Amino acid sequence: MKKYFTTIDQKFLVSDHSFLPCDRDFALNETRKKKSTVSHTKQWLEVIFNASPAFSAYCTYKEDFIDLSAIEGMFKSSPISR
Repeated sequence: MKKYFTTIDQKFLVSDHSFLPCDRDFALNETRKKKSTVSHTKQWLEVIFNASPAFSAYCTYKEDFIDLSAIEGMFKSSPISR
């Protein structure tokens, strides 16, 4: 038997009183967004890039997505009511 872990720390964040590192990233984007005028989707890339040099963003197009509806039934164990 291999022992990979000696301890496991699990943190439970308290609503409205917690802070994650990604929150700072979102705040940088929000600040930059307030200083910018976005009239086209592609301009969001510029907003994100200008918020921090550490950010990366990618444009996706309709062709980048795959329709998986043909195989959807293979993964359902029971029907989902809608």
